[in-house]
Amino acid sequence: MARIGIEWVTTHHPDDRECANPDLQYSDDAAEGFLLAMRSYGHDQIFNWGNDNAWSSDFDHPDFGGDSLRWSDNVHFCYFAGHGGGHFKFEGKLAYNIGFPTRHNQPDFPACRSISPQWKLGAKQMKWFAIDSCQVAEDTVGSKIIEVWGSAMRGVHLVLGFIDLQRQGPGTRNRRIGFGLDICRGWPIANAWLDTGFGWENPKEEPSRPIAIAAGFTRDEAIARRENETLGWLWYNVQATNWLAWKWRG
Repeated sequence: MARIGIEWVTTHHPDDRECANPDLQYSDDAAEGFLLAMRSYGHDQIFNWGNDNAWSSDFDHPDFGGDSLRWSDNVHFCYFAGHGGGHFKFEGKLAYNIGFPTRHNQPDFPACRSISPQWKLGAKQMKWFAIDSCQVAEDTVGSKIIEVWGSAMRGVHLVLGFIDLQRQGPGTRNRRIGFGLDICRGWPIANAWLDTGFGWENPKEEPSRPIAIAAGFTRDEAIARRENETLGWLWYNVQATNWLAWKWRG
């Protein structure tokens, strides 16, 4: 059985200049819907942290003052739902960030943010990381995806997210439950993410466009993980992230 951990943020603090962000109504539904599906098949809930209990330091590696080896990287499947995106240059490289309602990182780091240059995803146990948020990829330009994720993926098999804006609505919970049920039934993880993640929450807006990014020691391994990896591949480790292979919907 896989170890599961989720974090989600729906409520921010408008009076906190460092951490202010618009509230998100459905992030808890998304993450907890996924967790519910996984638990229904006997997978182990390790943590479920929301709002002020969700900390940026849970994702930062100890080399950067974080606590990831006790939390996000101490489970096999980590799921985050909340604000994210805003690719920016950090020490000369593109960086991705996810947002939190309170500061729990070092003073010299961006406030209430966990940023990809401080991640070593998979350094301990993490095999799959779902980021239910905006702009995991700004677009499908390969050089940008490699620049952001090539160094952040350090043993993790797959990163799942969305291109540009990710729109949540009342149906999001059912989609994430569907994703969890599909992979528990043996569907390839990347395919299940694309199948359940693509869609319109509001017909007047653009659809959410899911993307799955797979790592491999070789090109063929990365492609095989992208196309075929299931939960049953839990113990087939990525020896080194020499290649990335990705696909998207929409």
